[in-house]
Amino acid sequence: LNQLRDLNEDYISLQGKEVHVSEQNKILENKLVIADSENIVTKKDLEMALRRIDDFQIAINSDISSDTDTVNYSDDIDEDIAAFLEKPKIATSLHEKQVFRESIGMEILESDSKDQMKEEP
Repeated sequence: LNQLRDLNEDYISLQGKEVHVSEQNKILENKLVIADSENIVTKKDLEMALRRIDDFQIAINSDISSDTDTVNYSDDIDEDIAAFLEKPKIATSLHEKQVFRESIGMEILESDSKDQMKEEP
């Protein structure tokens, strides 16, 4: 009888540990999703910065090779600039990135709470 009681206590203890580990796992998964989102934003920022560098280099080279004070843009550059202006701007300030990070976190927490409500009888 004591052995059964001990086994029951061990089982309850293990259930508590399982819940704790499961909660830690969800937290880490949420952090991973946020880190992935930040990684995507950072890559987009890098791509935009590289495009800007290329545009500046083209403008500088055009200005140096030009005999006049005006810069001659080709149709390709005009199209690139038009395409650039049509694309939505990416959050580049720290505040915008923080807001984005928090919104992703809130979406994750909301979806987790909805999932938990579905699982509970």
